[in-house]
Amino acid sequence: MKQIFSIFILFISIEACNADFKEEALIEAQKYRAEIIRDRWGVPHIQGKRDEDVAFGLAFAHSEDDMKNLIGNMSLYRAQMGLNEGFDGAVTDYLIKVLGI
Repeated sequence: MKQIFSIFILFISIEACNADFKEEALIEAQKYRAEIIRDRWGVPHIQGKRDEDVAFGLAFAHSEDDMKNLIGNMSLYRAQMGLNEGFDGAVTDYLIKVLGI
């Protein structure tokens, strides 16, 4: 019974952290003004007054198009492939750290 209660508390605390992160991300996103117009083939054309606005729009369009791969590659960017793929991923992590990529 204690294990079930502990797991329940863990899930509640994780969800509370996610809610705080979502609110913080929405507040940060309001700093940028980008207009994304897609043509008939779905190619995004991004306009903004500042480079930061356009970069935000590009990231937003990328996340709309391919969120699955974007999230999947986060462990590669952070050199945490070993956690997901085992030994083969750990070799990749080692090379990333050694080469300073």
